[in-house]
Amino acid sequence: ALALRDKRLLLVLDNFEQVVLAASQVADLLAMSSQVKALVTSRVPLNVTGEQEFAVPPLPLPVAGVNAVADLAACPTVALFVQRAQAVRADFVLHEANAVAVVEVCQRLDGLPLAIELAAARSKVLAPAALLARLTHGLRVLTGGSRDHPARLQTMQAAIAWSYDLLSTEHQILFRRLTVFAGSGSLDAAESIAIRGGDSGIDGLEGLSTLANNSLLRLSQHGDADARFTLLHTTREFGLEQLVASGEMAEMRQRHADWCVHLADEAWPAFAARINQVAWLDRIELEHDNMRAAITWLDQSGECDLALHLCGRLSWFWYLRGHLSEGRRWLEHALDRAPEAPDAVRARALLGLAMLAHWQGDDGRAIPCLEESLELSRKTGDDWGIMFAIGILGIVAEDAGEFDRAYPLQIEALALAQAMGDRSNAALCRTHLGITAWGLGDIDQAVLKWHEALETQRELGDSWAASVTLSYLGLAACNQNQLALAKAYLGESLSVRWAMRSQEEIAHGIANFAVLAASSGQHAHAARLFGAAEAERNVIGLTLQEPEQSTYAQAIEAARAGLSREMFAACWSAGRALGVEQAVADALATRIESPGRVDLRAKSPGPTTLTPRELEVLSLLVLGRTDREIATALFVSPRTAHGHVANIFAKLGVSTRTAAATTAIAAGIVVAPS
Repeated sequence: ALALRDKRLLLVLDNFEQVVLAASQVADLLAMSSQVKALVTSRVPLNVTGEQEFAVPPLPLPVAGVNAVADLAACPTVALFVQRAQAVRADFVLHEANAVAVVEVCQRLDGLPLAIELAAARSKVLAPAALLARLTHGLRVLTGGSRDHPARLQTMQAAIAWSYDLLSTEHQILFRRLTVFAGSGSLDAAESIAIRGGDSGIDGLEGLSTLANNSLLRLSQHGDADARFTLLHTTREFGLEQLVASGEMAEMRQRHADWCVHLADEAWPAFAARINQVAWLDRIELEHDNMRAAITWLDQSGECDLALHLCGRLSWFWYLRGHLSEGRRWLEHALDRAPEAPDAVRARALLGLAMLAHWQGDDGRAIPCLEESLELSRKTGDDWGIMFAIGILGIVAEDAGEFDRAYPLQIEALALAQAMGDRSNAALCRTHLGITAWGLGDIDQAVLKWHEALETQRELGDSWAASVTLSYLGLAACNQNQLALAKAYLGESLSVRWAMRSQEEIAHGIANFAVLAASSGQHAHAARLFGAAEAERNVIGLTLQEPEQSTYAQAIEAARAGLSREMFAACWSAGRALGVEQAVADALATRIESPGRVDLRAKSPGPTTLTPRELEVLSLLVLGRTDREIATALFVSPRTAHGHVANIFAKLGVSTRTAAATTAIAAGIVVAPS
């Protein structure tokens, strides 16, 4: 310290976790030498005065949606993999055939440089796809580091063990128990499962903090939500091996499954009545990976009845958040595995399966499930199950366009809901009675029912059902040429759906705005939104039902009639490529410029007979690009670009670039730049 007192220098100390007990000596040295600063690398903090922590995160992973090989090669994780692969195999090249596998390897290894280096070294004998397949047991593959590296850096197992061995016995117990969590977990869950009754010997918050400080898990917090912990794949695999060796695996997996079942049971009342359900939907979304792990464990351990019970509880979440195919797979499997489950459990599971099957267009599966669920609910005296099954049978008939058959079922469901005092489901029945009235041609009665339903839904805070009712009021307003009112209804509906992340309803909400655009003569905008809605439906496996199917078909034909075949196809394709977030923004930005009625079945050509190339030019023109800039962007000559601009002016009936931009945005040919 005396030798450094008058020096001005940076003191670098590497791998300080090996001698962390000497941290106070470093602090004393710095206190005596004001011109000396220390840069310390360590797997654990020094916990001394003046210390400023900078976490070293894993390398960035490729951005979702980036598929071009050149762009992927620029990603640090991929670049590191390629560099290390070429060190052992000089002819290794990243190309279209192996790029996806390389990206998945990097993702599976969480961007950890050491893990990526060890994996890439296997490229001498394994192609990326074969390497990826072996990473199910990654620690067996991630070996063979350079002999000139310390032993702890020659295998991933040794690197993790180095941190694990620094822990106290109590913290080792906590760490290995936490590996039963999939994805991430909360402090509350950790205390309920890994520290139940204090049998690990430590406090939950202190324990998680210590594990984070030792780089064995990561803590993250978003907004005002409680912090959550996450284990990286390789770290979790190491911990699971320790858990198996301890003999605690079965007990911890069962504790974890029991906790998931309890959470789903807590959420169910909010789902059944749809009151304050958004917070519960978000909570279950956070725990979805854990729910999957719990169902798997219950199935594997022979607790098939409980697995079926859990699947039944999750069915509404799977429906609203767009997990239709996954939910069906779980429910079908669980029903097959638990043929003797209690009637009430099977009834709820069959009801959930029926909903998911119906909204995927499989009424051949949905109707028998509904009928069996109804029979079991009557047998057990479950009034809610009886009411809801009858209500869904009415919706199935309604969606098939069989409105005469739907009406008495919906009336019966309404009477049952009222008898139970279930105001939220009674209001939902009124919404569907309105849809049936619309299908039967009585629009006035439909609007009356919708307003009755909406009043109750707003009072109760049933925002999801209100969004459904608002969407039909919006479509009815389009039909009656009340376009400003239609936009208000549809805007509120889609905003609620987006906030709830209700995937099915978001797809419908985008399509509803396409109807509005077609109703106001914005054919190109309508075609784009219909393309975006189709893409979103395809993502979740959703099929169209009546009366939306007929309403959308009319609007699509109106848009098709108002555009050339090439332009319609180009706009539809552009919509499919938008992405759901941009599609929602574009839908909500729809402008109502035309006060006159536009018949959805009219063959109105309008000014939008632009060619696909002219549409590209117009899009750049709206952004303020000059002819020369447009030419550069489209790889054409300035003269050709000028010719396209002149043709656009002629077709739009304008003489200036400002007028062309204004007219194109107003007509929905292009979207106004943000």
